[in-house]
Amino acid sequence: MLGKKGVGYLNTYHPQGMTKIGDLYYMSSVEIIEKPVKYDQPKDGYDRTPGKGIGHLIL
Repeated sequence: MLGKKGVGYLNTYHPQGMTKIGDLYYMSSVEIIEKPVKYDQPKDGYDRTPGKGIGHLIL
């Protein structure tokens, strides 16, 4: 790692991805409102509930 920049002033929630375009960094993140719950047995091809969240794009 060449350098490190903090975002201590910002709640980054659950980061999903990051990219740099020119001099700007873009980070996608999800704020988890309701965690998925695992099923005992798969239902309709899924092993857990979908959960709920809000997506964020941070520049």
